[in-house]
Amino acid sequence: MAGGCSWGERLRLVCALIVAAVICGPAGATAVDAQGGVLRVARGGQGRSLDPHIRARFDDRIVIATIYEPLIDSDKDGRLVPVLATSWDIGSTGKVITFHLRRGVTFQDGTPFDASVVRWNIERVLDPATGSDHRQKFEGIIQGVQVVDAATVRIYLTRPYPALFSDLTERPGQMVSPAAVKKYGRDFALHPTGTGPFKFVEWIPGSRVAVERNNAYWNRGAIKSDGITFFDIPERAASVARLRSGELDLIASTGSGDLITGGPEVLTVQGQRGLKAMPSRSYQWESLQMRVDRPPYDNRSLRQAIAYAINRDQILKTIYRGLGIPAAKYSLEGWWADPAYRGITYNPALAAAKLRESGYLGSPAQLTLSMQASDAQVGELIQAQLQAIGLKVRIQLASETDFYPQQEQGLIPFSGPTRWTPRVDPHGLANILFHSTKGNSNTTHYHNPQVDALLDEASSINDMSKRAALYRQIERLVMDDAPYVIYYASPGYALMKENVQGYQWGFDMVPRVARVWLQP
Repeated sequence: MAGGCSWGERLRLVCALIVAAVICGPAGATAVDAQGGVLRVARGGQGRSLDPHIRARFDDRIVIATIYEPLIDSDKDGRLVPVLATSWDIGSTGKVITFHLRRGVTFQDGTPFDASVVRWNIERVLDPATGSDHRQKFEGIIQGVQVVDAATVRIYLTRPYPALFSDLTERPGQMVSPAAVKKYGRDFALHPTGTGPFKFVEWIPGSRVAVERNNAYWNRGAIKSDGITFFDIPERAASVARLRSGELDLIASTGSGDLITGGPEVLTVQGQRGLKAMPSRSYQWESLQMRVDRPPYDNRSLRQAIAYAINRDQILKTIYRGLGIPAAKYSLEGWWADPAYRGITYNPALAAAKLRESGYLGSPAQLTLSMQASDAQVGELIQAQLQAIGLKVRIQLASETDFYPQQEQGLIPFSGPTRWTPRVDPHGLANILFHSTKGNSNTTHYHNPQVDALLDEASSINDMSKRAALYRQIERLVMDDAPYVIYYASPGYALMKENVQGYQWGFDMVPRVARVWLQP
């Protein structure tokens, strides 16, 4: 998909397709009769906020995608598609973007959606008093927002920034009701109100979230279910058992905000009559990670020794039953992926040489690898592979609910598995993980001034072929520094009953369940 067309040309082509879509009417609005019924969906155990701008995590995003809507979204191939914006234009300087909004849309509290609401939402994310996790994505980029008229809003940028479109498909781009935020204040996350196809009913933390169909929804013909109940089930085995027994219709996520990837659960479901597994087109990658500012992991040669010591083919075959791919890099799809680059791959001789170079060979000190409890098997296999080159490794298991918060707070300097999904634009993930000052998920505390400069440069030019070259250079630098040791990647597998219809994967691998229904 890389090619020589510019970002502006690509978006103009997308806009032309959008115009055709608008003329034909909203997608999915054609003569769909309601089938009724309430879906039972499992998600992992890390739900903590239904305010998309504040503290919402992956498990929350599955629910959020039914209650709220962004201006634009992406399809499974990463193409931008209209939602609350029907089309958009980019000015000649690349610093002015005009969105043309869908008319006649209301929030679930009855208040109207219009251009002033878009401005209010963007200013809310930017306001330090809001405490949004996503403020860094807009800060220094968005200079101002102008309401041209009720159905037209214009965003002014400090510089060209093509990655903004990717950010707008995610949590900071979801439109929340200003009236509901003003009414509930800090408790808004307990009273989520958007323009989406389902209305919030209740949330019992640690148990379930329930939503019901929004009969005032602008595209209500596309929605068939009466409601959805999302059950919090942190244990993967428990959610699969409940699906097989008929207590669930679909598993969207599992563990501490993870997708189901390759492994015995997928094979079990595929082998049971009445169930099916639907893979995503994109890949979720899996890795070990190290805090590069903490000894002994501040030793680059030691990190590289670990990267060369991992036998990825053995992990794929033994743990994941051959479902997925051995991976040693993070760009696996999209126009920026580099087919000529494989990353640091298994090489025990080079691993031993790097270990000698690190000065850590023969050290009596023992490394502690913190593993999420449900992934103990992969931890034990990695432990054996590292011991094969002379590294002593102790496994410390963390519960599903404690693991990510500990990792996020930097309490576990050597840990795994860490899993990430792609973004519509490569900047969306690379910047949050690897930029030393702008990366709000840089939990490895990675710092490479050259990578920082390349990220800043790549985000400010429009030519896609030039951007692709820069992101490929960034990937090689980061993988060579080895803050992450990637060893596996897999499609996400949505496990469901055979009669479940309408399930959608986005390019970002966030499950879209709003249009799911049960075929009688």
